[in-house]
Amino acid sequence: MWNFINRNYWNVVIVSAVVLALICSVAVIARGDGTEASGLTNVVNVIVTPIKSVFGAVTGGIGNFFEDLSQSKSAVKENKQLKKQIKQLENENERLDELKNENDRLRKMLDLKDRQDNYTTVACEVVGRSFSTWNNEFVVNKGTADGIDVGNVVTDSGGLVGSVTMAGTNWARVTTVLDSYSSVSANVIRSGECGIVEGDIKLASSGECAFNYTVKDADISIGDTLETSGLGNMYPKGIIIGKVKTVEAVSGQITKKITVDVAVDIYNLKEVTVITSF
Repeated sequence: MWNFINRNYWNVVIVSAVVLALICSVAVIARGDGTEASGLTNVVNVIVTPIKSVFGAVTGGIGNFFEDLSQSKSAVKENKQLKKQIKQLENENERLDELKNENDRLRKMLDLKDRQDNYTTVACEVVGRSFSTWNNEFVVNKGTADGIDVGNVVTDSGGLVGSVTMAGTNWARVTTVLDSYSSVSANVIRSGECGIVEGDIKLASSGECAFNYTVKDADISIGDTLETSGLGNMYPKGIIIGKVKTVEAVSGQITKKITVDVAVDIYNLKEVTVITSF
């Protein structure tokens, strides 16, 4: 097409000029003073109207296209800005959640200290962990130089954690209540029923212990809270251990099968309190 126009440039120009002049002349002749169109006017309009419609559609379409394109670019820009703002808000929300959790944890530790005014305590950080099938232990960053010794009771804001089973100058190893060798004399706060909370290999991974040596007709229900009984003077009385999760009477046995959901999140501890005397 373009090759044809280039080769016949002047011919195209002349023909176009003639056609344009003809259209203008016919338009002038056809324009009448009356309101009713003449035959010639009608013919001209029949010819010209489709052409005007085509040009109108083309120019209107081009205008709409550029308008839509402009709006689309604006929407993309606005969308990017909104995404950036959402990300900033999410980061800020995470930071506020962390600060709130830290504040709650420290407040609970202060509350625990207030309840333990008669105890001598040492605050420690957890610096190492050893959780396996047989052992459930961790290491803290203080030891004998800070007054910590083997047998000391370890707690956090939620309740009982375990006890110190080895101590060095500036470190100590804590065996938790989830450990298979751990045992704590306990009683049900509501009914006073007694038993022994023991670590269990099968239950440890889910943060649970067994509540053993309870008689079959003992008044123990799901949701009951257990605390240290103080018997044997190994643990001070009244430290929360956890809540009863399941109670099952076993056929042919004189004791119940009871599981306890430990109050402390053992696997996510960051700081603990060691009771060096009570």
